[in-house]
Amino acid sequence: MAIEDLPDGVNEAVRYSLSLYLVVMCFISVLTELEWFSFIINSRLLTNWISRGFVYIFMAILSIDQASLGETTNQRELDFITTISYLFGAIGLGYTVMGVFCMQLWLKKLREEHQIRFKGGRLKKRDAARNGEVIPNPFDNAEIA
Repeated sequence: MAIEDLPDGVNEAVRYSLSLYLVVMCFISVLTELEWFSFIINSRLLTNWISRGFVYIFMAILSIDQASLGETTNQRELDFITTISYLFGAIGLGYTVMGVFCMQLWLKKLREEHQIRFKGGRLKKRDAARNGEVIPNPFDNAEIA
């Protein structure tokens, strides 16, 4: 927002509103990746990887469009904005593809198993067998009466 010199005839209110929207959404994206605050953790739009990917792609396209319409003070700044926008779009595409392949469910399962192990608990027999753990037979040590 601070490095743009807008050409004549451009609606400045719309341009600055979109730029401000992008700055706020980038800040929310950082908070989403850090998984802070309950409004982000409980947000269906930002916690589902498919929709998160689409939001990131939308922000990247909007940022590229914004950069192409305005004139920055030099080409280096424009190249930086465009490069970061394309990278952000690639991250959004990655989230969408991983969401389609249900990798978020796999991550959730791994996190749950880690929490169980971290607390000193044992996994269910089915999950322990999948992970290659030896499941003791409860009747091995039982004495016959």
